[in-house]
Amino acid sequence: MEAIRSTIELVDRAKRCGIANIAVVAAHEPSVLEGVDLAWREGLCRGILIGDGARIEAIAREIGMDLSPHRVIHQTNDAVAMGLAIDLVKSGEARALNKGIISTGKFMHALLVERRALGASGRLSHVAVFGISGFDRLMILTDPAVNISPDLPTKVEIVRNAVWVAHRLGVSVPNVAMLAATEKILYPDMPSTVDAALLAKMSECGQIPGCVVDGPLALDNAVSAEAARIKGVRSPVAGKADILVAHNIEAANICYKALVHLTDADVCGMVVGLSFPVLVNSRADPPRFRLLSAALAIATSANARPEGDAGEGRAPAR
Repeated sequence: MEAIRSTIELVDRAKRCGIANIAVVAAHEPSVLEGVDLAWREGLCRGILIGDGARIEAIAREIGMDLSPHRVIHQTNDAVAMGLAIDLVKSGEARALNKGIISTGKFMHALLVERRALGASGRLSHVAVFGISGFDRLMILTDPAVNISPDLPTKVEIVRNAVWVAHRLGVSVPNVAMLAATEKILYPDMPSTVDAALLAKMSECGQIPGCVVDGPLALDNAVSAEAARIKGVRSPVAGKADILVAHNIEAANICYKALVHLTDADVCGMVVGLSFPVLVNSRADPPRFRLLSAALAIATSANARPEGDAGEGRAPAR
């Protein structure tokens, strides 16, 4: 499968997978419905809209959205709505699960409670995918939303989840940069550098297959070959990173929001580690970001089979 190198190519790949159903929990909010409407008009998906039916219909009238292609399920109790959505993905009626205006805490708690039944045996993690002007490839960042202060074993699973996404995007051997503020290993002052070095060694020993992991690497040296050359950084990943792994949620989230709010980058993302994708867009995200997240979910979902794609469709549950 040829690597997807831009968000335009991502949307095109998702369209080739056929129109999918996406279950939306607490869908009664304008930005949520605008995203569903845009994704439908782009030929990506239909929404199964679970929430306050009267509000969904009123908002649809306000924004000029045609609800006829979609299914509306009236349910104002968030916990019950979440249960209905989970049943839809369990049965295969929905390919992905999308968070509406339900709180992220409630949403993720319900998934964690049901994680075994939903096909997870490893960690859940959030993977963000950026289309950045001037780059010849998509850039993956993890984990800006789920794991707060991951230990070394958790970081291994975070890397594996991100590598799975990269493989599904057609990157056969992604370069993974373990980010820190320096390339030096500073123990005990900077634990990020120690974890990065250990993960790099594990990769070298074949314990993290399907990718090349190196670190610690500062962000500039991970993404810029020129910066790495000037600083004398020698690494198979320097300047060629496909995946950026931050030390903790604070570092990842700051990097994520800097790219979103200080650049013109396109962004999408999802929680992986289950047998289906989970979308957790922010309320502040524009409809285009929601469209791109739907495209990412469809293009990488376990049962997505784009024409001409003979690649393996296994989900990252372990």
